Amino acid sequence: MIEKHKEIISFYQVLWNEALVVKVVAKAYTKLLTELLHNARNNTIDTTTWYTFLPDLSQTVGRWQQVARQVWQDLLSQPIIASEVCGFLKVKDVLTTNGLNTLEPGVAKTVRRVLCALSRPLAALPDHVLASLDHLGE
Repeated sequence: MIEKHKEIISFYQVLWNEALVVKVVAKAYTKLLTELLHNARNNTIDTTTWYTFLPDLSQTVGRWQQVARQVWQDLLSQPIIASEVCGFLKVKDVLTTNGLNTLEPGVAKTVRRVLCALSRPLAALPDHVLASLDHLGE
């Protein structure tokens, strides 16, 4: 009877720890990222540094995958992507220029210059950010 009681307590402790990690750690990390985003918008840190702090969904597993997903879900409602001419924008409002890398450099540069002149919301994203957004279906 005592052993069964210990198993039940242990089970609830595990559930508590999992909930703590997934909910509290995700919220705390989102808050940290929100502060870093504020710094990136104010040019206190550069956008390359900002992007390095974003979780990589393609490289996380288990509970950390859940944490990373929650962080991304919390961030998607904010303007987190730095465009080349329009400042920070929401993910849905940005055109990624990563596909231009498959073109000849001169052609890619010309296309980028024309799109920037038209004030299109262009952004070159690091691979892990692009992969994470793809993972989320964004």
